[in-house]
Amino acid sequence: MGLYEWVLWRFAPLHDDPVPGQVAQAAWCGTIDPRMLRFFELTRPDWTGPVRGPLWCAMTWLRPAIAAGDDYPLEIDDALQYLTRLAMHVLPEPARFERWLRAVLLRLAALFPAVPNDPFDDLFGEEVRRRRGPPIARDALDPDVTYDLGSGAPWSAALLAQADPSANPYLASRP
Repeated sequence: MGLYEWVLWRFAPLHDDPVPGQVAQAAWCGTIDPRMLRFFELTRPDWTGPVRGPLWCAMTWLRPAIAAGDDYPLEIDDALQYLTRLAMHVLPEPARFERWLRAVLLRLAALFPAVPNDPFDDLFGEEVRRRRGPPIARDALDPDVTYDLGSGAPWSAALLAQADPSANPYLASRP
């Protein structure tokens, strides 16, 4: 999500389309439960040019990573690689992005060490939220803010409380 938000930030002042922001909200909810992010395909001819083209690319690569990454981890790998390169390509100061990325990767590795995958833990994919581990607040992506490990659950609850599927076509109703 942090990589997507860099691309979103880059182009925010250059368009007035609500779709990239709606996708961001739905994808953040999808980090809590992937079923919150509806399936969508954006029509490529509607998303061309120096602003809408990169936004289309970012949304197109983000969705499968969030929605299907639990069952298809290569979707996450592909999105991380692609969104990183896309951000490097479109940002006016890629060195700033690189500093952020290094700091955030070190922070996430220290705060949230990898848990070995147990293929028998949830054979039928019914407990995705539990398998994903405790929720992580957006502040974890800000290396200038001291992160409180207890902030993930309240932040996630607030995010889901304000999520309104009737106002966001990319957001599914709570499962």
